[in-house]
Parts: sequence; structure tokens; C-alpha cells
Amino acid sequence: DVCMSDILIIGDEYEDILFLHTIIREQGYSVRVARNGSSGIRAARVIPPDLVLLSVMLPDIDGFQVCQQIHDLPALAEVPVIFFSPLSDGALKAQAFETGAGDYITKPYDAKVVHVRVQHQLELLRLRQQIRETARLKERQHIARELHDSVNQTLFILSASVESLLIGASVLPDHTQEQLHDLLK
Repeated sequence: DVCMSDILIIGDEYEDILFLHTIIREQGYSVRVARNGSSGIRAARVIPPDLVLLSVMLPDIDGFQVCQQIHDLPALAEVPVIFFSPLSDGALKAQAFETGAGDYITKPYDAKVVHVRVQHQLELLRLRQQIRETARLKERQHIARELHDSVNQTLFILSASVESLLIGASVLPDHTQEQLHDLLK
């Protein structure tokens, strides 16, 4: 849901942040801004965002290290990261994807492209969560089926044992025979 999505922008270029912040707010997303890598990691740790827009170049640590540190935290491992940079250098793009980026956008930033890419990453995240939930449900169903089958097998064996006891039950006291019949029922 757009209104519920929280996006964290980590960057220090005022112009870029203002542009991205404006585009994202206009689309109805909640937006937070961190001006360097360390505060961005802290902000993500305190309130996990649904998506991070991350500058490649930051004043303290580079965006690649920030991305790696974010994804190293279990609570943030699946948060999509979209890098933004004035540079369209192929090696930088490759490094971004190697550190776990979902996308990479370059200047000049286009509002529609940014919006579509943000939407796309949020949709992929939602689908991954849905797949994981479906897998969890299937595993629960599998366990429940195994337990059910196990209980059925135990009851069948118990029933067969009681039936075989009843075959020779004429030598047993009446109350024992009644208990065996009750047990069989």
C-alpha cells in the first residue's frame, strides 16, 4: 500500500534529495532523509524502511558499504535498495548490484522513472513476502498432514491390537471385556 510505505533517502547532495523527496512525497509515500551513511544505517535500524534510496557517494562511508551493512542486519536483509548517482559508470552499477541493490538510477533523474522503479521494487518485495508466507503455510499443512497420518496409523494399530485381544477375550473377566469393547469404539 503506497500510503503505508516508508522510504528512507540516504544522500548528502541537497538538490538530489530535494528532487527525490518531492517526487516520492507526491506519490503518497512517507519519506525520511539521512545526510550520511552512518545516520542512514542508524535510521534504518531504528525504524526499518520499506525501501532505501541510496547515494553512491556519501561524506563518511560509500553507498556500497551502507548497502552491505543494511543487508547484513537480519531485520533489514530484504529491504530493497535503489542507488542513485550522477555517474552512469558501468563498474559502479555492477558494484551496486553485487552489494545487493535492486536498481540504479542516474542523473538526470526523471520523476516518472523514479516513481515506476520505486513501485517496482516495492511490488517485488511484496511478492517475495507473499511467496515466503505461502511456503510457510504449505509447510504447516505438510506437518499437519504428517501428524494426522501418524495419529491415524497409531489408531489403526491400536484398533487391530484390541480386536486381536477380543478374539481371545472369553477367558478375560467381563469388566475387562467391556473395557476392550469400549476401547475399540
